[in-house]
Amino acid sequence: MIESKEIISEFKTLIESSGFDLYGICDAKIPQEDKENILTWVREGKHGKMDWYPKNMDLRL
Repeated sequence: MIESKEIISEFKTLIESSGFDLYGICDAKIPQEDKENILTWVREGKHGKMDWYPKNMDLRL
């Protein structure tokens, strides 16, 4: 399994070699309030014809 530090190191190398002067890395976390809002939105059927949207919600959030 690739460690986060390895991925970050490879990412930095790729970005710098591509000529970018500035870049940022952060955790991809969804605030709890947003998770609750998304679940309510799906429960209320507001995802319309996007039948795929409610599938695997545990993986999305």
